[in-house]
Amino acid sequence: EIHKRLGFLNDIMGANYREICIAKVPEDTSNGNITIQEVKLGDYYFNVRTVFIDNEDIHYIVTISDITLRKLQEEELIYKSVASKEMHHRVKNEIAYRIAAVNEVHHRVKNNLQTIAALLRLQRNNAESEAVKQALNETITRILAISSTHQILVENDMDEVKLNDVVANVGDNAKLYFASDDFKLDIKYHGGDFAIKLALILNELMQNSIKHAFKNRKEGKIEIMAFMKRVDYVEIVYTDNGCGFDPEKINQDGMGWTIIRSLVKEKLKGHVTVKSGENGTKVKIVFML
Repeated sequence: EIHKRLGFLNDIMGANYREICIAKVPEDTSNGNITIQEVKLGDYYFNVRTVFIDNEDIHYIVTISDITLRKLQEEELIYKSVASKEMHHRVKNEIAYRIAAVNEVHHRVKNNLQTIAALLRLQRNNAESEAVKQALNETITRILAISSTHQILVENDMDEVKLNDVVANVGDNAKLYFASDDFKLDIKYHGGDFAIKLALILNELMQNSIKHAFKNRKEGKIEIMAFMKRVDYVEIVYTDNGCGFDPEKINQDGMGWTIIRSLVKEKLKGHVTVKSGENGTKVKIVFML
């Protein structure tokens, strides 16, 4: 059937190549020389193989092979490769654009929160009531706890956000607003990274430790541990070495514990347990990822 694809009605096997000549005969006619040429005729591709021989009657032998299927498969592979590269490039650009957009959102949220905190500081400085100043300080540290998380997200990739960075920032803010200048606070963190959801909870716990557990003390110690109990099960243990309190008499309606309970239950879908005594307080938070 190859002769029909070449445009001939009859079989061309053994015919004189000059009568067919779909490719120019190479100039190098040295004995034993072999040349291979690819030729396209219409929708078909052919390999024209010329073998030169030293013979009085025959100067060369030409074989013609149909390579259309192979060429079409090669073209398909090239097309898929180019399409795949273009798709990869588009996806890469889209991801870069979205990351930049998310970072810009975090940056603006952080700036807005810090502006709100600055306005509250001005209001606190003009307040005469100590109770009002205390309430404003609590609100400021809550805002800064959220702001610090957005700041870390701006400075790092999402996958590189570390809870110990958030703990350090939240601890510094809590100490700044609720401890004396000479108070020494030792914070240790051990475990995994669950930064965003826990920043505000840790802020409330640290506020309570600094304001109440370490009251009238020159130093205090806080330790935070995170455990992966299962692939999707997380346990956070917060302890301080403060004076402790009676969990039965805790002010369940206070703003701090209301925030903690609400965040754990509604945002983390978990639960909180509290144990406290003269050697300190232990708060355990359990939730599913």
